[in-house]
Amino acid sequence: SAPAAPAPAPAPAPAKEEPPPGKPALPAPWRWKESRSTPGDYYCINEKTGERRWQAPSESKPKRSDDKITVVHCLLKHADSRRPASHRTPKISLAKSDARAEADALRKRVAASSDMEAALADEASKRSDCPSSTNGGRLKPFQRGDLERAFEAAAFRLAVGELSPVIETAAGFHVVLRKS
Repeated sequence: SAPAAPAPAPAPAPAKEEPPPGKPALPAPWRWKESRSTPGDYYCINEKTGERRWQAPSESKPKRSDDKITVVHCLLKHADSRRPASHRTPKISLAKSDARAEADALRKRVAASSDMEAALADEASKRSDCPSSTNGGRLKPFQRGDLERAFEAAAFRLAVGELSPVIETAAGFHVVLRKS
């Protein structure tokens, strides 16, 4: 009698997507996706709900109110910003170098003021491309993981009452004062 044919080899398991270096593996339906605005940074996306977050879903966000900070800021967008439009200007054509020069000058004016918070709020009301300009550039309290990573990291590095250097993000140039 003829020998039995060998059993077919089991089908290979589907390739499991490897997490980026330094990032944990994610439970389904979550996956890591590289940020287009800050290449090398990754965020999590839930492929079922579309939810996006900077932290892995297993990493819980801080819940205590003392983990939140408040800031006043002014955003100056330019033609190369992620969305070169604002409530102020439907199509922003300001060159990036001009926006940077304007942000540098704005920061100098605020830093020279005896009341930096009032000065930055006034500048934001007049010039910021962020919707918060209607509230003097004051953002609602936020915690890590709530906002764009570069902006958030710079804001959390500041001491209360400290004025930031000009911060560049995909949105444009920011000047930030930490309030709490």
